Amino acid sequence: MTPEETALEYLQVYLVFENYFFFSVTVLCCYDYILTLDREIKYIWKADLSLATSLYYAFRYAALFNTIMVLLTRIAWPSWQSISTCGIVLRVQMVLDIIVLVSATIFAALRVYAIFSCNKWMFGLVLLSGMINPVISIYIFVITSPDLFAVTGFQACIFSIVGSLPSYETWMIAARAASLVSDGLVLTLTCMKTVRKTDFKLGFIKSSPGSSLQDILLRDTTLCFAFLCVVNVIGIATGRLTEFIDIWQTWTAILTSVLLSRLALDLREASAAALESEGTFSQAPQDLAFAHEEEIADSEGSVGELDNVMAESSSFV
Repeated sequence: MTPEETALEYLQVYLVFENYFFFSVTVLCCYDYILTLDREIKYIWKADLSLATSLYYAFRYAALFNTIMVLLTRIAWPSWQSISTCGIVLRVQMVLDIIVLVSATIFAALRVYAIFSCNKWMFGLVLLSGMINPVISIYIFVITSPDLFAVTGFQACIFSIVGSLPSYETWMIAARAASLVSDGLVLTLTCMKTVRKTDFKLGFIKSSPGSSLQDILLRDTTLCFAFLCVVNVIGIATGRLTEFIDIWQTWTAILTSVLLSRLALDLREASAAALESEGTFSQAPQDLAFAHEEEIADSEGSVGELDNVMAESSSFV
């Protein structure tokens, strides 16, 4: 085997390995959607359309449609793939990624706004920190050029870097770092408000373990944003490896959608169960909630009895 053939063989193995990263996250997104579809129909589809449900649809279905774009760009389709068609598909994929990131940021900011007694400063802090990553991503995508990469047995639509490679890598590292700061901020603020400050022995509000909205908010938020922080740390660590940039961008968007969707559904389900146990729940809730106003923490900043931690989106708008 000649050196050229050996190099080509290793390149093909690498490209297949790279595709596994993309295909695995698309399978994860579709599989999670199937698992949660019954709850989504019950708690989201039957709810009145509001800001909260609109945000849910945005980060849920933008990620789901994005899986189609990933397949179109990563599977070799010589019959239709060209630089012009790749440009269209890649731009659509870019828009869907941005929709996921922006809607998820607004959703997280509204949650912090609700549990901090409608504190606009907290809302603005989370919103601004979360918007840095989408803004940088938009800038990066604008200055890149669509291309068609092809070797023997492999073909894919990719973005070609226009301009300085180190500058491109630096911007993407900055985007990952901004996302890390934003996710860490939401995680910290939520834990500050949901962990009991006055009971050092138990550490949490007294309730049935895992049953209250406060428990679910703490558990799911910790899982969601801690996991995203890990992905962002990996993205920063591999920031100088250009081939991983698109991989982590796709993983971040889809994981954000999956984890926030589960958080919203868990909170809605717990809220319905709490109302039913009180004898006031007779049918599926008609709106997706961020928190019930009467359950928001008191003005002195104590956690209080936060059984329902998400506020009605209508109370915000």
